[in-house]
Amino acid sequence: MVTSNTAKILGIDNLVGTLEKGKQATLFVSAGDALDMRTNVVEQVFIQGRKVNLDDRHKRLYKTYKDKYEGK
Repeated sequence: MVTSNTAKILGIDNLVGTLEKGKQATLFVSAGDALDMRTNVVEQVFIQGRKVNLDDRHKRLYKTYKDKYEGK
């Protein structure tokens, strides 16, 4: 409903706004409450139906140094 009504107001509900065949899909999968920044952990993202790689250099470096210094 969040995007459906917005798409109707903008007049683009034939392209976006709901998950239907033939429409552009942009969505994310969250482990927590999507509207709560404390519990929202985004696990997967799809933009225009294509999966987005969420891994980046910063996450890899964080994991590397977290593992390295966690035991000290």
